[in-house]
Amino acid sequence: MDVNKHGECVAIFTRETYKKFSEIRGKTKDEIAFRFWDVVVLTASDNDQKLAYETQIAGKLRRREIPGGVDYLVFADPPGPKIGCGGATMCVISQLTDIYADRLDSLYVLLINAGGQSQRLASASALGKTFTALPMGWPPWQVLELKLAAYLPLLSRMSPGYLHVASDTIEVFDLGDNGEFSDWNFARAGLTALAHPSNLHIGSTHGVFVLCNSPNESKITEFHTCTEVLQKPTSETMRSKGAVVSNSNFSEDIVYTDSLYYFDHTFARHLLEFYQSEAPLKCEIDGYGDYMQPLGENASPEFTLDTKNVSLVNEHLVSTRLKLYHHLKGSPFNVVVMKASQFFHIGTMREYLHNFCVDDNLAKYTGFQQCTFCSYDKNCFVNRGCTIHSVFKSDANIGSSTVVEYCRFDHSVVIGDNCIISHCSATSASITHIPSNIFFHTIPLKQANTTKYVTLAFHIDDNVKAKATGLHGKDTASQLKFLGQPLSERVAGTIPDTRLCSADNSGEVNYSLWYARLFAVKSSMDDAFAAALSLVNGEKVDFGLGDSLEFVSASEAIQKKDIHPMLDNVYQLYIAITSEGSDSSPN
Repeated sequence: MDVNKHGECVAIFTRETYKKFSEIRGKTKDEIAFRFWDVVVLTASDNDQKLAYETQIAGKLRRREIPGGVDYLVFADPPGPKIGCGGATMCVISQLTDIYADRLDSLYVLLINAGGQSQRLASASALGKTFTALPMGWPPWQVLELKLAAYLPLLSRMSPGYLHVASDTIEVFDLGDNGEFSDWNFARAGLTALAHPSNLHIGSTHGVFVLCNSPNESKITEFHTCTEVLQKPTSETMRSKGAVVSNSNFSEDIVYTDSLYYFDHTFARHLLEFYQSEAPLKCEIDGYGDYMQPLGENASPEFTLDTKNVSLVNEHLVSTRLKLYHHLKGSPFNVVVMKASQFFHIGTMREYLHNFCVDDNLAKYTGFQQCTFCSYDKNCFVNRGCTIHSVFKSDANIGSSTVVEYCRFDHSVVIGDNCIISHCSATSASITHIPSNIFFHTIPLKQANTTKYVTLAFHIDDNVKAKATGLHGKDTASQLKFLGQPLSERVAGTIPDTRLCSADNSGEVNYSLWYARLFAVKSSMDDAFAAALSLVNGEKVDFGLGDSLEFVSASEAIQKKDIHPMLDNVYQLYIAITSEGSDSSPN
């Protein structure tokens, strides 16, 4: 689909916005000549993730990579059932109310929901989606910087309140003019959502707005009345509900989908009232579907019975969603149609590779580069993929649609197509060859008085969340596909269920790849990477090799992670790149 006829304007507007942010990095809020955030909040799934986020934010402030004089706060979800980004948002409002009291009503808050284990893009699991490295900047920007930059033009159109955004999306747009509070703004009461043109396939995986009238083709942005919000609807539902729009500016039928939204402090207090009446929350609440489906004149409570998009269904889910529906129904609801806009989702391995390597749209708008902040010899460096913050000391051949980040290869390396290689080190092997379609990610582990390492390894198309059900032992493993084969063929001997798979948050053994103990714990990054590479090349997981060999699951690796050696590795790469020079330097 052609984005729209305004594509070049979107690129210019986006690049100018990023440049504006670059000029305020390291300045204090008082030194910035225009409105900036008073509070920036990240939500975390637990206290370990909270500590990881706080550590990284402190580093960014110390290195003057983000503006100072702003309250950067991280709030962990309370213990208990997973509460979703909607529950996390309510929890944030409650805690901000305690911190700021009456001052809160005058504050501009950016809320980035960033929790979860990132099972679909495990390279973001340890340090967090908000700290995903991007192929731009010197040193590279991460998603946090991009978020702080991208929404600068929206601040002048806002009243005090909250801008609610996701951590695995990138939005680009052109507002059409520079007029403060001109044709549209976020000053209206209630919730105001941005709507982006998308094809029907994207619409089937997001929230879709049913507009009262067709958008005016001559306007770039305009307010619209939304009668109903559909959540991940089929093409048939989109057409029958009247959500599909034909427009001469687009090459195919489109719908308008959600991404980020604003709500004022009055709406926030309305959410707080619900939270206080239900706390502690006992089920997952979505900050998109469960907040917006009760809004609009045609809203119906039927969606509360639809649980196919909920990760964990329990006995409290339907009744809680129904209460929230009745609590929010009738609240003011506005939609800003942004025809000169597009959003990109990078929450899965395939989406991440597609947007970084294949589809040049994102690069056209943002300035993404093929090689960002790397040290290499241009005479023996072949890069058909995307490399970020890495060191290549010898011959390197990077396949197409492959992303390499935070890695060091001291000897020859050949990496196949469609790979994600993250935080890996090979300083001793003479030649390293990584097959196509492979994911590697190394995580340091807390082990008594020493640091150990594990490298996760999956095929790009492995479904790490899929559960085997009703079977045990080798039969359980036969249901799961690992590295393109039945898991039973990758494990030596007969393995009891409780040794093969670890327990999830409910305490139940979870028969999925994410919880399967497949990855050997080693004493160094090099050894962990070598073990993962052997696994990919056909070596079986063998629990019978002795008690000295420990295997962990991806879930256990995340729980036991030690981010300090991980961040130290990033810093050591930084020192190597800046001290040795680089052919990719912007200078």
